[in-house]
Amino acid sequence: MVKPSRLAFAENLTEIMRQTGLSGAELARRIGRTRAAISRWCDGTQEPSFEDKDAIAKALGIPVAKLFEDPTDSRSTGIEIDKAIRMVVEAAKKGSSS
Repeated sequence: MVKPSRLAFAENLTEIMRQTGLSGAELARRIGRTRAAISRWCDGTQEPSFEDKDAIAKALGIPVAKLFEDPTDSRSTGIEIDKAIRMVVEAAKKGSSS
């Protein structure tokens, strides 16, 4: 069964932070958000914006798609997700500079 994206994201973010030893406070500092925001993302009560997801991936040194992979779904490559998020982030950047 495929998990809803917010729950998969929350679980993956929490696990990657655990594996890397990165605290919520340090991630918050690196991406310019609050520790409370990181907590909400990790417990799945809130989902970050596309821009925040991109910043999280960069701070963790991973592709954005890694944050959405469902390890129980062998079809989950995440490549399409990564491309889609990058396109949305770029479009948002272009739109805000107009």
